[in-house]
Amino acid sequence: MKKIRVCIYSLTGCEGCSLKLINTLMEYSELANIIDIHGHLIDSDDVIECDIAFIDGAIATEHDLSLVREIREKSRIVVALGSCANFLGVIAIANHVSIEKSVYSVYGRPLYIKLENIYMPVDRVIRVDYYIPGCPPIEEEIYTFITSIIIGKSFSLPDSPVCHECKALGLPCMLKKGKPCLGFITRSGCNALCIRYGMSCWGCRGVVDEHSIEKTITTFKEHGISLKDLRDLIEIYLLNTPLGKTLARKEVQNHEHTHT
Repeated sequence: MKKIRVCIYSLTGCEGCSLKLINTLMEYSELANIIDIHGHLIDSDDVIECDIAFIDGAIATEHDLSLVREIREKSRIVVALGSCANFLGVIAIANHVSIEKSVYSVYGRPLYIKLENIYMPVDRVIRVDYYIPGCPPIEEEIYTFITSIIIGKSFSLPDSPVCHECKALGLPCMLKKGKPCLGFITRSGCNALCIRYGMSCWGCRGVVDEHSIEKTITTFKEHGISLKDLRDLIEIYLLNTPLGKTLARKEVQNHEHTHT
């Protein structure tokens, strides 16, 4: 059987998703016999022709822009890996603050890197064939995707919320405890990982297709949780999603209404 060539590329980000992909390939040793892996953190950053290209991180520099375009040209399948590549994730905050001030607060000095005026997820620039969300993604989901491609089986993400996984596992509801949690709108597939360890869901896998900003606000209010708590959670991962943008517009409208 001919080996499938898989390449890993990292844009602006922490590279945690690439590491998770590598860990997955090491964990499932049977993949080693059928996958030929190259790319960032492996052997070279050069873009080569491949069957599957995994891209993590967000587009923030001119180099990122040219890189994703070359990757698309040389790859049969392109996968956006992780929250930043999927919908911008935590990097979205950079579109709402001064880049210069942010760089200085982290590094204590200016960096001479040509940044784009706006940070973007991968599909804003090139066509993406598949999405695997998460911060970082779940190993089992990466494995399922790779094996599905190998055997010619269709792959799709679940569209039920994390709440369903919590109920199936018999986990206590964070909202009923009065704790801010986005599990009722966040895409499942993580097996309620954060809730199992006593943390609320922050929405790192993005939101389900069927959701409503009004219902989201109402759900928080019904549990005695403030709109500020909702906003604070949304700003961690979901600021660049339609939900985050809609909530931001509502805040502006409410602010203007209050001061008229």
